[in-house]
Amino acid sequence: NGGGIDPRKPQNTLLLAPAIGVGIWTQKADMPTARFIPGSAVVDGKIYVIGGAPVSHGNTAVVEVYDPATNTWTALPPMTLPRGGLAVVAVREHLYVIGGGMDGYMAFNERYDPRVGAWNQVETPVSEQWRGLGVAFVNPYLYAIGGWKGDLLSVNEAYRALYQIMVP
Repeated sequence: NGGGIDPRKPQNTLLLAPAIGVGIWTQKADMPTARFIPGSAVVDGKIYVIGGAPVSHGNTAVVEVYDPATNTWTALPPMTLPRGGLAVVAVREHLYVIGGGMDGYMAFNERYDPRVGAWNQVETPVSEQWRGLGVAFVNPYLYAIGGWKGDLLSVNEAYRALYQIMVP
């Protein structure tokens, strides 16, 4: 019916794959830290995988980057707080991490600068504490949309950081 995950019926999850005869899936280097519900985004042709929940317990603050050119993974400095169900969006050379949760739901946001390998808290948190949200950048705003906080949400918030997100 359009895909996605119905949290009340997780067995109805839709997974997309290339059409037969159009593409081929090939095995690449395995991610070093097994987990589910991480966030991911691309900066400078590299795939950043952030946070998530290890199968064994809780959430993690682990950050790893995959370089398709070399088929290798590299560990990076962890997020400030462990969380899964977070949303990640790339804005030029920065990664913004929105929401997610540890034992519940969070409104905490942070930004990663791959050039210097540092995390900084975003000065203004979102007003909702939620996880499983979608996030997108449409210049000059970050949009945090939908998600889960004990029930499905239809929240739509826009964030504008005048001095942080300047994109020509």
